[in-house]
Amino acid sequence: MTFWVVPQLPMAPKITSVWQRTRPTRVVFLLAIVWLLSLADLGFTLWAHRWTPFVESNPLAAKLLAAGMTASVVLLKLTTTLIATHLFWQVRRFPRAEAALWFIIVALTGLAILWNQYTATALKEPHWIEHTLARVE
Repeated sequence: MTFWVVPQLPMAPKITSVWQRTRPTRVVFLLAIVWLLSLADLGFTLWAHRWTPFVESNPLAAKLLAAGMTASVVLLKLTTTLIATHLFWQVRRFPRAEAALWFIIVALTGLAILWNQYTATALKEPHWIEHTLARVE
């Protein structure tokens, strides 16, 4: 009785590009940028609320700021950024996750540019300076 023995060929290594293998590392870097830009946004929001006649665009944050609940605004921003970080970390190996992070970074960079324009205007406007002095007194 003869049995045919089929030789086992080693599995061919899965071919992945360096770009695919380094995606998790890039996602960590992109998440760090998101955190940096989000914290900058939070800082500018708190500064503008305290020192300028600022109108918050986020309706929830606007209500919290109007009620004097600054700590709640900080907690809201940190919590939402932490949740987003966790979700993106879970899907870090997918190309769409990386693309979405790039989109978020572009949006947050645009927001940082708007903050730059806002602060430049705030420092030049005399009525904002009066508003600031009135808050200090």
